[in-house]
Amino acid sequence: MDLGPYSIQHLYEDSCKQLWISTSQGLFRYDPNSDNFFSYTGVMPYYSSHFIFEDSGNRIWMGTLGAGIYQLENPYEIAESI
Repeated sequence: MDLGPYSIQHLYEDSCKQLWISTSQGLFRYDPNSDNFFSYTGVMPYYSSHFIFEDSGNRIWMGTLGAGIYQLENPYEIAESI
């Protein structure tokens, strides 16, 4: 996948071995099992994300620059394949 002009801010591997990529234009996920990328830009506004964290309930949290914190409770169900 070509992230083009997007600046990668943070990489995070979750407990399911998915790679989360926070960029200057939103959040993406790479699934190494299927070799597919998924976008979360349709789920949330285009905010620069700066950190990603998974809590004990397997929820993904993302901190943005100027737009607060987002929680993805079912992150594998809401993504758009790209």
